[in-house]
Parts: sequence; structure tokens; C-alpha cells
Amino acid sequence: MRRAGLPMLAFVLLASGCSTAAPEASTAAPPGVSVSMYQTRTDVAPRRLELAIQNGTDDPLRITGARLLSSQFAAAAEWQKASTTIPPGATVDLPVQLPDPDCTIDDPVHTVEFDYESDDGMSGTARVIADDRLDRMPALRLEDCLQQSVTAVVELTISDPPRRVQLLGHPVIEVDLRAVPTGGEGSVILDQLASTTLLTPIDPATGLPAPTAALGVTIAAGDAPSVVTLLLAPGRCDPHAIAEDKRGTIMPIDVRVGQATGRLSVPSSDAVRGALYALVTELCATTPGG
Repeated sequence: MRRAGLPMLAFVLLASGCSTAAPEASTAAPPGVSVSMYQTRTDVAPRRLELAIQNGTDDPLRITGARLLSSQFAAAAEWQKASTTIPPGATVDLPVQLPDPDCTIDDPVHTVEFDYESDDGMSGTARVIADDRLDRMPALRLEDCLQQSVTAVVELTISDPPRRVQLLGHPVIEVDLRAVPTGGEGSVILDQLASTTLLTPIDPATGLPAPTAALGVTIAAGDAPSVVTLLLAPGRCDPHAIAEDKRGTIMPIDVRVGQATGRLSVPSSDAVRGALYALVTELCATTPGG
């Protein structure tokens, strides 16, 4: 099996306690019942995962508890509702909030455990290796562990109101990325800002949109808090751009930490997200060709 670890990344262990490893024992699900897991685009920012339980039997199946027991995470991920009933032939998605990652495990195992009851009096707890429907878990591990390593050096947030300004005669949006170092050790290099599904970076030399914009900012863990201003413009002006937006206000920033490189996703706060939607609408209505 190919190792899923990050050999180049110097992980920082944030907690010294033991992780919750997935049990090796497996208790079969009832005949006709299958389990998979996946992550939608709307699940990414809030760090959720969907546990999909399919009832392929001829009778209703009542689920009274469910949890993801994965060695990829430092604790179990619990479904928070008391119960649900799955009709015959139907599938129900049970969302779970993902815990912090455990980046010390090389080959994570993903087990779903669920408690069930059926109309014929059958009940029990099943524990099965879940199908990673979209093969999301390896990429999620890379993202989580990169985020963990960056956060060990600096906390990056977007919470200040964005601004409409003029740059070389062109209207652009300024977004402040606040950097609060931890005071520990190490450094993070912010290489460049990439486009989102809604916004595109601005080249500060021309004031015009570009696929990426260089940042070239190094932040050490011992530095004072600082602000990096991101320059953006609408990347889309069609009617569905905002109405169907899922990740357009999450800023993709290419970073280097230690010997590792990767793309970090920095979400905007709720207030910033709403303000960005308003500015995109305003610029699309007033800019020629918008």
C-alpha cells in the first residue's frame, strides 16, 4: 500500500496525548446495508464529512448513532443527532464534524461505526471499513497537515471589511489577510495568491487581473502581527456567480513551511463573505464588460 505520509513536511505535534486509532476488528453491517463517506464542496470550509448509509433491504432501518473512527484524526467524529430512519432502498447522509488531524500516522484506516434497529427486532452496532467514495481522504490529509504546520507558526485570518479602491485607474477590491505569529519557531513563506471560483488576483504592477499574483511574504513565528493586503477583482459576473457560490471567498494561497509546499485555503469570515458578494455585484454592474 502506498504510504500516505508527507515525508518532506516537518510536522509539529500539537498535543502529546494518544490518538484515537481505528479499531481493527470489524462487525459486519446487516445484509444489504452498505456504508461510504464523501465530502461535498460545502463541507470543506466547516470541516465536515458525510457518512452515507444505504439501506438495500426491504425494511426500514433506524440509525441511533454513528461515528467515524479514523486514525487520520486525533479523535472520533460523532454524528450529532439522536436517530434517523432510512426507508427501504434509500440512502441517508449523516454529517460529522472532523477533529484535528493526526499527522503522525503513515497509513490511516477509516472505520465507520453505527448503531441500528430494524422492524423485525434486529439491532446491534456495525463497524465497517468505509468506502472513500471520491478518494478524498488522501488529499484531505495533505491539506490538514499543511494547515497544522502553518498554524504552528502563524494564524492567518480574513475578518476585516474588504474595500473598493482604484489602482492605476482600475477598480479593485482590497482584502486584508491578518497574520498573528505564534512566538514559537520556524517560518512560513506566502508565495502567491491564486484565483477562486468568484475572484481573480490583480497584478499590482498593471492593476489588471492575472491567474496568480506574487506575494513573496515571509512570516517567522517570532515576528510581530502584520497585515498582507490581497488585491482582487471579480472573476465572474454571470447571474449564478454569487447565487451558487461555494468556495469563491476562500483564498487559495501557495505556501512553503519547512521543506513542504502546498496550497492553503484561508476562509473569509461570514461578514467578509457577504461584503465581498456585495462588492462583486457592484463592480460587475459598473465595470464595462461586467
